[in-house]
Amino acid sequence: RLVAMAPPFSAVTGLFRKRQTKSIEVKPRRKTERESREKCSMSKRERNISNMSREMLVNQTDSLRIKNGSKEKDKKESNRETQNESSSSCRSDKRGSNKALKKLGKPERQLIVNFSNTTFKKGVKGLKEDFNKRKRTNDPKDTTAFIQNALVGKNRYKDVACLDANRVVLRDWKTDYIHANFVSIPSNDRKFICTQGPLDVTCGDFWHMIVQEKVRSIVMLCNILEKGMRKCFEYFPTAEAPEKSFDGYVIKFVKEKLLDMKTTLTEAKISVRNMSIMKEGQLVQNVVHYQWLEWPDRGVPKADLAIIRLLDAVRSDATPVVVHCSAGIGRTGSVVMIEYARDAAVQGMMPESLDEVMDTIRKQRCSSVQTDLQYVFVHQVLLEYWKSLQIVRPSREMEKFIQEYNASVV
Repeated sequence: RLVAMAPPFSAVTGLFRKRQTKSIEVKPRRKTERESREKCSMSKRERNISNMSREMLVNQTDSLRIKNGSKEKDKKESNRETQNESSSSCRSDKRGSNKALKKLGKPERQLIVNFSNTTFKKGVKGLKEDFNKRKRTNDPKDTTAFIQNALVGKNRYKDVACLDANRVVLRDWKTDYIHANFVSIPSNDRKFICTQGPLDVTCGDFWHMIVQEKVRSIVMLCNILEKGMRKCFEYFPTAEAPEKSFDGYVIKFVKEKLLDMKTTLTEAKISVRNMSIMKEGQLVQNVVHYQWLEWPDRGVPKADLAIIRLLDAVRSDATPVVVHCSAGIGRTGSVVMIEYARDAAVQGMMPESLDEVMDTIRKQRCSSVQTDLQYVFVHQVLLEYWKSLQIVRPSREMEKFIQEYNASVV
């Protein structure tokens, strides 16, 4: 009877579990007011520190951006200045380079082909006729400085005038006259200075012009003596005589070599001399002197790519290139005319005939290109050059012209 009245075991264990759970249940303790204030204060400090760190990071980032931006700006300005300093050189170099000619568009190439076909059609005889039709004399009123200086021995030849319009005017010097003219090409108004071979009394004037115009390259197309006649005064130093002095300028020889002609397959010899110009014991500037050693007066050398190689050597100059022979018109005019035509081709301005190009050059340096043979020589060099670039293809007409040219040179 007593056993029957006892509660079931499951009920007892359930009650026990409720009591056990109730006894181990822990209620969260309420925070005191002081602890709440401290936590709030700490949270504010943490937020302030976090904000300060964020601001410092932003400031550092901005500072770095400004610094980098400033550097980039300075770099761009520096590049812009460098480009401006050599603008004329870059323009001439890029537009007149062999690489630029190879990349000519179809219209520009067609102009060169038209010129070549016109040349073949005229032949050597027709080109000589064109040359002899052109005006070679100048009005005396256009050469007043030349006439005034004739009596003081400043002119090498009395029949080779110097035009007033674009003559080189010497500044801060004992005279403002030198027998020299600026000559342009399509992309450069002052690419060349064409001048006579210096006389003994004009060597000081010559070197003052070199310094004044910041000339870096001198191209000499004659020898000192030719057929027993003096064609130019020896105004430059050599390995045997390493120093020359003229009117306060001291020119010192540095080194000499022959221009590398491996890519041109030519027999031409061009000496390359490095020189230093000194004044009052201080270096003024350095200059490179190129001398063509075997170009006959009033004649022509072999019509290969030697002239192209020479012109390529001085193309990058940002200042005028001085070119002279004896009178400064025949050999000098021929070289300048070749470069003028090359530049015109790149500009898309290549004419079918070079007679107008010769007229343009003669308006700047009178009587440029002295003989009909020199005029034909210019054409033959250009044809060889454009053939080497595969702009003009070998043909029967070209072969015939070459045969006529070779016969006229002999």
